[in-house]
Amino acid sequence: MAISATALVSEETYRRIAIGGESKRVELVRGRPREQPAAAFSPTQRWFEPGIMPERQLDRDGFVVGVNGGRLRRSTTNVAIPDVFVTPTAVTRPLRTWSDGLALDEEPLPLVVEVRSPSTGNVDEKFTEYRARGDLEIYRLHLSERTPTAWRRRPDGGEDGTPHREGIIRPASPPGVATDLGDPFAVIG
Repeated sequence: MAISATALVSEETYRRIAIGGESKRVELVRGRPREQPAAAFSPTQRWFEPGIMPERQLDRDGFVVGVNGGRLRRSTTNVAIPDVFVTPTAVTRPLRTWSDGLALDEEPLPLVVEVRSPSTGNVDEKFTEYRARGDLEIYRLHLSERTPTAWRRRPDGGEDGTPHREGIIRPASPPGVATDLGDPFAVIG
């Protein structure tokens, strides 16, 4: 199914495209469907596979780690597919009941990660959408530069953005997740 980037569609039409199309990796951007390119990690960029550390470190009964599969809805005209997200298990249970198989998560999430690579290009637009949704912590990873930037919503409603070049990154939420930029596969306690 060819996806027109210029045609405005309803949320119902978007759902049909996302469920029945050849590619199920379709986002909705300002009412227009957009096919998301497949994530491509070359062996030289394997320094950080964003779904590995949360999956290894989190209690599976308490949290779900999604990699290139969830849909985060901000409005009837904006639905994004994050590279990685972490959500409490209690939030995912109601989503499993959708009859058409497509779940649109509207609740703010504790952690969302977007990866910028040669195939995905700029992720700033999605970053802005996650902030508008109210997601608590968002990471933008620039694979070629090996520099994640963390954006965090503070309890007072303000926000902080911090680039990381070295050391250990510990997201504020979910608890117990950490990545050492010097050795991303090290188990950190």
